[in-house]
Amino acid sequence: MTLYPSAFMVHSCAVIHATGAYSMDDYGNQIPVTSSTTTKCRFSQNKEQVSDGTSIYLKSIPKIAIPPEVSIAEEDKITSTVTGYTGTYNVKSLKAVYYPTTETVSHYSCELVAVV
Repeated sequence: MTLYPSAFMVHSCAVIHATGAYSMDDYGNQIPVTSSTTTKCRFSQNKEQVSDGTSIYLKSIPKIAIPPEVSIAEEDKITSTVTGYTGTYNVKSLKAVYYPTTETVSHYSCELVAVV
């Protein structure tokens, strides 16, 4: 796993995080309350070899590195205008990456799924 000092976080995105609270709309429907945070980040692609029994192909999986001070959880939304990563994504999985020989978090690595 690559460590990303803040100088290597050359992109930016908005993290839309559900707060757990709900509000009501004019029709009495519950609407989840969210908070949006703009942060530095780094987008990348992870390649995975997949076989369907007769052929083998590569699947490209978008990933993002987020600074540890940003509040993020699985199923949060990431919006981006970065070339090649423009759009909205859901956080599929989240992993804390630590600095070597310490228990300090370097960054969070998130696997993303595009929202269509």
